[in-house]
Amino acid sequence: MLGLKLLLMFYKDKELNFDRKTSASLTFLPNKTVEHTIELSNVSSIIECGDFKLHDFLARYLSGDESLKSARSISRKRLALVSTGLICPDLEALTLYVQQKRYIEAKEYLKSQPQIQLSHLLEINSILSPDSKNSGKIRKTQNCLRATNKKITYTPPAPQEVKALLLNLVSFINNESYSPLTRAITAHCQLALIHPFHDGNGRVARVLWDVIVENAQLDLINPMIYRLQNTSAPYIQAVDAFGSKSFEGTRYSFWEKSIEWGEVYKQRIKILIENTQQQIQLKTMLFLLTNEAQQLLNHLWKQPLVHLNNISETFNWSNKICIQAILELQKYGLVTPRNVKHPQGEVVYECQEILTLWHQLEDAIFN
Repeated sequence: MLGLKLLLMFYKDKELNFDRKTSASLTFLPNKTVEHTIELSNVSSIIECGDFKLHDFLARYLSGDESLKSARSISRKRLALVSTGLICPDLEALTLYVQQKRYIEAKEYLKSQPQIQLSHLLEINSILSPDSKNSGKIRKTQNCLRATNKKITYTPPAPQEVKALLLNLVSFINNESYSPLTRAITAHCQLALIHPFHDGNGRVARVLWDVIVENAQLDLINPMIYRLQNTSAPYIQAVDAFGSKSFEGTRYSFWEKSIEWGEVYKQRIKILIENTQQQIQLKTMLFLLTNEAQQLLNHLWKQPLVHLNNISETFNWSNKICIQAILELQKYGLVTPRNVKHPQGEVVYECQEILTLWHQLEDAIFN
C-alpha cells in the first residue's frame, strides 16, 4: 500500500489561496498533514537484463531542456551511434546523449547522499545545466512561466523568499514520518512551484522524484513518462492543486493514474524483454560463451551498437581481446558489422535483436 499525500499549503500557519497567474508568496509545507492512500495490489519489480536499466533507458525523456516529447524525434539508433564515441555530425543526437548522461550523473550523486541538503540541490542543478551562467545558484531575479503565445501563466515566488522555501522543502523531504511517495510528489510539485533556478527546474524536480522513490526501493515509473502520452493539462492541474482548495479532486488523480499506467507499462516491457532473451538464448543455447563474450553481450543490452575503441575503453581490454569477443558474438549471429558514413571507413557492431527491443519499449509508451 502506497501513501499519497493530500496536501493543503500553509504560510505562517495561515491558509493562502493560490492563483497561478499572480505573484503571491508560495506557502511553506506544514509539519503535520494528512496522507491520502492509494491502494495498489501489486507493485511489480522492474525487470533488468545484462547491463540494461529501465530508469536509465527512460532518462532520455526526462533529461532534456526542451519539451519532453521533443526527444522522441531522435531515434534510438542515432542515440546509440553517438554513444560509441565516434566523431559524428549528428549534433541533435549528441546533445540529447550528453543531457541523458548528465541526468543519470545527477541522480547517482543525489542517491549517494545520506540526506538531501540545499547544497545538493544546487549541485544537481549545476550538473544538469552547466552551460547556464547562473548554474548551481538560486535565482536573484523574478522569473515567470509563459505559454506558447508568450502569455504569462505563472509567476513564482519573489527571489528573497526562495531560499527559505527550499530549506523548508529539504526538511520535508528528509521527514521519514511521511511515505516515500508522499515526499516524492511533494518534492516534485513544490520545487516546480518555487522555480528556484534560472534554468533546469523541471529536470531537478524529475531527479528528486526518481531519487526519493528509488532510494526507497519502489520500482515506479517516473510520472513524466505517463505525461508523454497525454496533454500537459492534468499534470499542470496536479501541480496547481498543491496550493488551492478548489482543485482537491485533481490533487492526486494525476499521480494515481500515472502509477497505475506505470504498472501496466512494466508488465508490457517484461514480456518484450523476455521474448528478446529467448531469441538470444536460442542462438547460444548449444554453446558456452567465453567470459569476455558474455561481458560484451551483457553490455549490448545497455548499448546495442558498439565500436572497437568504445569496447576497449569500457572494459580496459586490448584490441586483440576486443576483436576476439566481437568475432565470437558475430559467429553466433549476435552482432552484425555495419559501415558508417562518418567517420568514413569506420565499422560499428550492432545487436539487431536488442535494437528492435529498444524500439518496442518506446512504442509501448506511446501506443
